[in-house]
Amino acid sequence: MEHYFVNENGDHDKLMTPRQLAQYLESSISALSQYRALGIGPEYFKIGKMVRYRKSDVDKWLEQKRSDKK
Repeated sequence: MEHYFVNENGDHDKLMTPRQLAQYLESSISALSQYRALGIGPEYFKIGKMVRYRKSDVDKWLEQKRSDKK
C-alpha cells in the first residue's frame, strides 16, 4: 500500500519507508540509519518509531549531491 503526504497546496507526495528508499537508492537500510544519525541524509518524518521520507525531499537531497563535471 502506498501512502502520500498532502502539502498545504493540496499536492500529493509519496511517502517512502526506509526499505523503499534503500531500494530506490540501491543502498542499504543501515546506511540510511547512519545518514539520519549523522544528519547528512534527506529530510524525514519520525512518527513514533516509524521513519518516512517524502519523495520530493529525497529528490531535492539527491540534486544537492549532484556532481557537475564541467
